[in-house]
Amino acid sequence: MALPTDLNDLAKLTLLASDASYFDPTHPAPTELGSLDDTNYGQRAALYSVPAGFEKAIEFRDTTINGFGFVAYRNQQTNEVIVAFRGTDGPSPQDWVANSQYLGWNQWNSPNGRGQVFAFLNGLRDPNGDPYSGTIHFTGQSLGGGLAQYAAYEYVKSKTTPSDPTFDSTFDKSHITLTTFNGFGGVLGLQQNVQGGYQSSVLAGIGSNAHFYAEGDLISRLGSLNGVGHTGGTAYMVNAHATEIDPDTGEPFLLGLIDAHRIDTGLYPFLLPGVEFEAAEARPIEYLPMQHVQELAALYGRVLNDQDVSPLESGPRLVAGVIAGLTLGRPSETNALVQAVFANLHAANKIGDAKKKVSGTIVCRGDVN
Repeated sequence: MALPTDLNDLAKLTLLASDASYFDPTHPAPTELGSLDDTNYGQRAALYSVPAGFEKAIEFRDTTINGFGFVAYRNQQTNEVIVAFRGTDGPSPQDWVANSQYLGWNQWNSPNGRGQVFAFLNGLRDPNGDPYSGTIHFTGQSLGGGLAQYAAYEYVKSKTTPSDPTFDSTFDKSHITLTTFNGFGGVLGLQQNVQGGYQSSVLAGIGSNAHFYAEGDLISRLGSLNGVGHTGGTAYMVNAHATEIDPDTGEPFLLGLIDAHRIDTGLYPFLLPGVEFEAAEARPIEYLPMQHVQELAALYGRVLNDQDVSPLESGPRLVAGVIAGLTLGRPSETNALVQAVFANLHAANKIGDAKKKVSGTIVCRGDVN
């Protein structure tokens, strides 16, 4: 199934912006939209190229409280703005868990979250000084993908609700797009936190609504409510696979969940020039049945997405994360996630059949509500 018109080009741009959102003092976001070279492994830069024109308009990171951050790029010629969100990136896994409860809602619901983003967006003007009439692209990877859903949802709702101070009777939803990469679903967080709960009609009719995930990623399977996870749109699977061949099937092993989740190992290597996202397959996400997963999502997001941890170090970190996860959340939901982790490790040839069978008893004794 071919992608909708222009989605490949949009996904290429927004993935670069999502990568750039992980800037830090040592690795500032590029002035012109491009890959952020902040690792020493994996595919450090995208294999594809994009047209010039998107220049950095703002970068913001709260380094004192919760690590929330975003970067925005603007193209003056096309009058487009890309707003890319980063996941929380605290100094330690414990701090990251504490600061990332509620599926990122506490980062978004703050003056340095929603306040900073909306101040930037509401201050936009057309090049001639008129009220902004261009297109806004919301995007993010991992936890940033969830934040992008919150931002797009609340921005559109504010502009289309007559009682809201920023209501705009001329607002056109078709000038809004939402593109996420290995991001958790935003429906659960919105249902739990916005007045009136999540309403699918808010983002219905926006210009584009797409959620890309790499085969083998687990974070994108979190955040659902009664089987509905991402805020509308279509999910597309990127066929990310290992180089090692399974002798029993003759097919490549599944990419491990750590490599599948990261941009530099789970996305960039498989987006070949001239093809890129056109090879992605429209496939619904198989959500894990978990509604009290806040701390778990935070913990696993940190373990999987830490750019300071090399692939060799990731295995022990993941084991530590699994052990820590046993103390968080409801046992039945913890069990579902831990079993998914071990199933992935088995499919990626990281553990054998015996270990996978043993893993089935790790938390089942506590499998109660």
